[in-house]
Amino acid sequence: MLIDLPAAARAQGMRRSKPLPLITTTQEQRNRLYRCYAPVVEAWRVGAREQLLPVYGRTITSITDSIPEYEQAEANLAEQIARLVLNITATGGVLDAWAVSLEQWHRRRFVAGALSASGVDLSAMIGPADARLSVEQSIAWNTSLIRDVSDETRRRVANAFFAGFQARTPARELGKQIDAAAGLGRKRSARIAADQTVKLAASLDAERQRSVGIVEWVWRHSGKAHPRLDHVARNLKHYGDTAAIAREIGVLPPPADLPGQLPYCGCVRQSFLRLDED
Repeated sequence: MLIDLPAAARAQGMRRSKPLPLITTTQEQRNRLYRCYAPVVEAWRVGAREQLLPVYGRTITSITDSIPEYEQAEANLAEQIARLVLNITATGGVLDAWAVSLEQWHRRRFVAGALSASGVDLSAMIGPADARLSVEQSIAWNTSLIRDVSDETRRRVANAFFAGFQARTPARELGKQIDAAAGLGRKRSARIAADQTVKLAASLDAERQRSVGIVEWVWRHSGKAHPRLDHVARNLKHYGDTAAIAREIGVLPPPADLPGQLPYCGCVRQSFLRLDED
């Protein structure tokens, strides 16, 4: 723990318990992560059209002759896209930049919220090193997911081509199927980007709270159109960081799944600064 914020707030004369301002991620932050995924999907779409379709068009009449040439062209394209993925996920690349930017933004919001709620300035006490584990884990997980999106798009493209060889599908129609496969990849990428942005913010919420001695938080529901009903029921309820803490301060023990933890959960944990003795 870097500082006992409740004790520091009481030393400042604060006596009223209150929540810190809610920290919620923005659409631009989600879009920025999406832009780490989208070039990979687009590279498969453009590469399939520009490098694979010409092979398909020349050799569609002979599966025996066409398969080896297509496989070599597809392997060359996969190698190009693997290099693209490496550039996106390399240290200092755009994925790193997204995670670092989100951590900096979250830190500023948390410091400002703590100051408004407690009168204590944490700006000199909280730095990027305090959230290093959350940031590194997020980068590693998104690196894996970007590769998975690439592999999935590759499979969809390959399936379209081999089905085309068997059915003698016209090249123009096969081009439409390639576009559709890329469309599915873009949609999945957008969902992942939204989810992973929330997950990194949720991890930062927990780390920041623990680092300043805040052991109580409020469940804030995302308000999504198709929510988990048990998450709706938790809205505005107070939880302790552990079951023992919850018993001590008279709030609910933490549930098995925390805000933002389950797939596509947009709920947020809001820090609660408990200052009174009751």
